[in-house]
Amino acid sequence: MKIMTNKKFTTVTNKFGMVINQCCASCNFREFSRLMQTRKCGNHCKKVRSSFVCDDWMMNEAMQKVGGSQGQVKCREYLLFVQEIRVQEQANNVELAPFLSTFNF
Repeated sequence: MKIMTNKKFTTVTNKFGMVINQCCASCNFREFSRLMQTRKCGNHCKKVRSSFVCDDWMMNEAMQKVGGSQGQVKCREYLLFVQEIRVQEQANNVELAPFLSTFNF
């Protein structure tokens, strides 16, 4: 295993076409200390920096999902908030904002 620092990251793309830097910061094996003060490689049990790179790099779950919503809001609480505003606007005969007319509640 060779861990090395490299100022030029190798980049990969996830299934949504988003470019991800291939480094310890985006690795599935990264771990943090209890107080979030140090970064540790869970695979090699060594202290690392976010810019380190090794041959065992594997994209973490969060990076795999980046770009998946394609700019759409998926948070249920926010969608309920928008729905409440839309119902109030309809009750007061207010013309809907153009972007709200695309929501199907």
